[in-house]
Amino acid sequence: MKAQTRIIKVLRGEIPDRVPYFEIDISPQVVKEILGKETFTEKEISRCMHRDHIVWWGYPDPFVQRQEGKNGIQYQTEGIIKNEDDLKIMDHMPCVLTLSDGRRELVKLSGPEDKQIYNSAEKFIKEKEEFPACAMVNLGIDCSMRSMGVKGFSYALYDNPDLIKRVLDKYVEWNCTIIEKLINIGFDFFCAADDLAFDTGPFFSPQTFRDLILPRVKQVAEKITIPWIFHSDGNLIPIMDDLLTLGMNGLHPIDPNCMDIIQVKRDYGKKVCVVGNIDLNLLSNAKPDEVEEEVRRKIEALAPGGGYIIASGNSIPGYVKVENVKRMVEAILKYGQYK
Repeated sequence: MKAQTRIIKVLRGEIPDRVPYFEIDISPQVVKEILGKETFTEKEISRCMHRDHIVWWGYPDPFVQRQEGKNGIQYQTEGIIKNEDDLKIMDHMPCVLTLSDGRRELVKLSGPEDKQIYNSAEKFIKEKEEFPACAMVNLGIDCSMRSMGVKGFSYALYDNPDLIKRVLDKYVEWNCTIIEKLINIGFDFFCAADDLAFDTGPFFSPQTFRDLILPRVKQVAEKITIPWIFHSDGNLIPIMDDLLTLGMNGLHPIDPNCMDIIQVKRDYGKKVCVVGNIDLNLLSNAKPDEVEEEVRRKIEALAPGGGYIIASGNSIPGYVKVENVKRMVEAILKYGQYK
C-alpha cells in the first residue's frame, strides 16, 4: 500500500497494511545526518524517514515579542495585545508559511485572502506526488493566549473577557476563511495545532473552556470537511469530553509526560483515533534497543482493531539521538504490519 492511503484510511476508521507514521516536524539537523546533504524537500524527508505524509505550513502565529537565542533560534516572549486599542494590529497576521522554494518563514500577511498563501499551497499540492498532503492550521486558542500573554490572558478572564472574545474571534475569522480555501485546493487532511494545557491540566477551567472557548472554535471545526488531527501538548483529560465534540478524527500526541495513551484509547478509541506518542526523553537519552522496545510495546497495545497512528511525543527536535530516530523508524516498519 502506498503512503497515499495509510493515514487517511486510519482517520476514516479503516485498517491499512501497517500502522502509519505521522510527524508534524522533523529537525533539519536530524535529516541532514540521515540524508548526508544540506538541502532537501518535504518529500525527501518523508521518503528517508518512511513518514506517511508531507506537511505544508500556513499557520497563523501569535502577536508576541521575540528574542534570539543560541544558534539564531527565535523565542517568543511577551504577548503584545494588552487592550482593545491593540486589536488593530491583527489586521496584518503573522503566519508561518511554506514558501515556494520549500523553506518555512514567518511572514506578515495582509489578510486571509493574501495570494501568497494560496500560491504556495497550490504549488505544494501540484508537486505532492505519492504523499497525502497535510496542512498545518489552527483553531485560534493557543495564538489568542500567547498574543495576550499568559498573565494578561489570565487576568482578562476575570477583568475583561470581552477582550479575549475579540482576539479569539479574529483568529476564528482568519482560520474559517483559510480552511475553506485549502480544502478546495486539494489538501488530504489537516493538523490543527493548539496547545491548551500544562502537564497538570488545561490552561483554564473546564467551565471556561465550555462557555468561552468551545463555541468559538467550533465555528472553525465545522468548516473542516476532510479528515483532521487535533494537536495539543499537556493533560487534556479534564476537558476531553468537550474537546471531542469538535469532531476531529485524530488526537495528537497524547502527551506521554502526563497522559496514558493506552488508557485514552480504551476510554475514547471509539470516538477518535489516537496519534502518538514515543517519548522525546526516550529518543534523547535511551539506548536504541530501548526505543525499539517502546515502539513494539505501543504498537502491540494500540494497533489491534485499527485507530492508531504512531508518532513521537511532539515532533523530532534537533537534540534527539539520530541513532534512536533511525531505530524508531526501523521498529515501526518491523512491528507495524497488520496480518
